[in-house]
Amino acid sequence: MNKSSLKIKIEPAILKYARYYSSYDISDVAKKTKIKEESLLLFESQKVDISLSQLERLANVYKMPLAYFFLQNIPKDVVLPKDFRIIYSSRNTKFSPVVMLAIRRARYVQSIIQELVQEKFEYAFQKISINNDVEASAASLGQYWEFQYRSKVNGSVHL
Repeated sequence: MNKSSLKIKIEPAILKYARYYSSYDISDVAKKTKIKEESLLLFESQKVDISLSQLERLANVYKMPLAYFFLQNIPKDVVLPKDFRIIYSSRNTKFSPVVMLAIRRARYVQSIIQELVQEKFEYAFQKISINNDVEASAASLGQYWEFQYRSKVNGSVHL
């Protein structure tokens, strides 16, 4: 079974939101994915069959994982940052796709850092000098991290 013959029904709101959140116009997506504008509008308005290859092209253009399109509901919307540029005509404009991708990546990194901060991350770093024996240093670190260090000396393995 090839990717174009596998058909999937995707929530139209998810497709519409992915395009909006990636800051693309329907015509831009049509050009980049080589899917007709009429088809894209249909995908975003009705729950119709979409081939896996079309879905992969959309995911590639929107820079979103394929799994995103299988969500049942739109994710909780995060407020977009305020545009502080002093361009009076930019009130009705939106961020470019590159800026939106940067915002999504920054928020992802922010969420990871927030998780790390909430957990108690304590690590007592051992002092190891360049003058120390490499094998002994590796073995002591292995004991600390609870894994066995194997060294190969004269063709035999030592634990």
